[in-house]
Amino acid sequence: MYVTMVWGTHLDYQVEAFVLGMCLQRTSTKRRILFASPDLMEHGLTGLLGSVWELRQFEYLEGPRRGHSWRLSKVWNKLQVWELLADEFEVAILLDTDIVVARSMDACFNALQHAEVGGVMREKEISRSLHRGQHHQSRLL
Repeated sequence: MYVTMVWGTHLDYQVEAFVLGMCLQRTSTKRRILFASPDLMEHGLTGLLGSVWELRQFEYLEGPRRGHSWRLSKVWNKLQVWELLADEFEVAILLDTDIVVARSMDACFNALQHAEVGGVMREKEISRSLHRGQHHQSRLL
């Protein structure tokens, strides 16, 4: 499955997410899930986004309120995608919304069946075991 996350009600991000969803719908048969912030679910273009994504709401994580990390504090929300999906995926690819997919990337799912790359985890147990402090060997493709 392909996954992305959008927070806030900025129209630019919603348009990016819609374009990404349209590209994936055109080039892939894989499931598409967009995690949306509560404010986006209430005041955003959910009808339009819901036409190309399965929409799910997430709750904001508390991040730093000051300092240089404040600017990136909402980015930490992406990390919770793995926990939110832990019981229902074998391979998931997390995409930023600011890309355009010109052709199918579905071959990546086959290549990732036996690897953990970046934030891509292939089994339910990996997410759970990471919380217990166990480590897994990673391989770069």
